[in-house]
Amino acid sequence: MLLILTGIKMFLLCWIITRFKPIEMILDLLPDRLIFNMIKLLLSCLMCMSFWMTLIFTADIFMASAVGFIGFWYDKILGFYENRIKLN
Repeated sequence: MLLILTGIKMFLLCWIITRFKPIEMILDLLPDRLIFNMIKLLLSCLMCMSFWMTLIFTADIFMASAVGFIGFWYDKILGFYENRIKLN
């Protein structure tokens, strides 16, 4: 039960970081260089962020893979609808 709760917490943390608009605005201002592009990719990809944050916090490769897998399917299934809804 504790593992599931930790996985949910990590997924929610990563979802908030990748969908946070001020971070997206700052990333758009970065120049087009290799290091900055890697940072943009890491902070905008839910699957990547979920995997690496979970791996850093828990040091469990299997849990990190599971949370990254959930992030991948969340983006594939619900990410489409998230991007279509625009609030004015």
